[in-house]
Amino acid sequence: MKLIKSLALASLFSYGCATEKNTLVDDFLINENRFITSKKYKITFDEIIKDIVPKLKKPNKSDGYINLHNLKTIDWYLRKSEMNKNGLFSYKSNLLLSTCFTDKIMDCDTAVTLYLGIDDVYKLNIYPVYAPTHALLGLKYNGSEMFWETTKGRTISKEKLIKEFNISKKAIDEGIWLTKKTRKEYSAINYINLAAFQYKHGDNFGALDNLDYALKLDKKNPFAKVLKGEIFIQLSKNVKETNKIYYNNYMEQALDCFSEVLSKDPNNFVAYEELTKYYLIKGDKETAIKSLKISYKLKKRDKILKIIKKLEN
Repeated sequence: MKLIKSLALASLFSYGCATEKNTLVDDFLINENRFITSKKYKITFDEIIKDIVPKLKKPNKSDGYINLHNLKTIDWYLRKSEMNKNGLFSYKSNLLLSTCFTDKIMDCDTAVTLYLGIDDVYKLNIYPVYAPTHALLGLKYNGSEMFWETTKGRTISKEKLIKEFNISKKAIDEGIWLTKKTRKEYSAINYINLAAFQYKHGDNFGALDNLDYALKLDKKNPFAKVLKGEIFIQLSKNVKETNKIYYNNYMEQALDCFSEVLSKDPNNFVAYEELTKYYLIKGDKETAIKSLKISYKLKKRDKILKIIKKLEN
């Protein structure tokens, strides 16, 4: 999951407040009009709905073909119509969509939420699911479960997702990955993204407050727990030389966060990556390298390989 880099988008979350009464799209877009103050962002979510819905076929719970057709239609609309020469809809005219498809900030989260917002209005028979560092949509197709990647505009099978993200059976059984999420659980992502922005800009305690609220909405959410651990690592670094009691307390809480995630999802490569920082601060370089190598083995990334080589030299 990517840290938010857009101040405007972060402000959107800071003004929005999830409540039991609101739908998911209310939670995510409730203050959209506050930020559409310039001609650049002139298209509202309601206008997107009005434009998309007439292009969709009547949903049918038992007909996966129609449901998949509607997802493809939405994808075409969001990607292709921005080239429209008649001055009609362009995703660049909407704050959230421009952020999603142009700047690649929380791209999968934003896109999934948009689809779910359309689903609130025009039942698409879809539901949100998580994979490590990824948000997708689930749907039934020909009697089996299929997943839709909004950012790539494609379907992907459960088997392929498990292989691509190296997802453990235990994590699936625990209901962490590839499990249907409630709208309340998915709303937690709003607060995690706000916390990510706050953390990036130095508001560590504000970030922790929002992560705690996210975990009230979805107590199993590994993104929130890993980010909490990362923030505790940062707090420990800030006081390492000045307050040993606080330092030890923050380090203990960080380790608890990572250990809890890994106990339920032993293939969580992000948790192992963050655990490396814990061991480096402790001065245990050997264990830090081992942890990072596990992370790399679970999910091969060039940047991690470079860090491993640097630590070994």
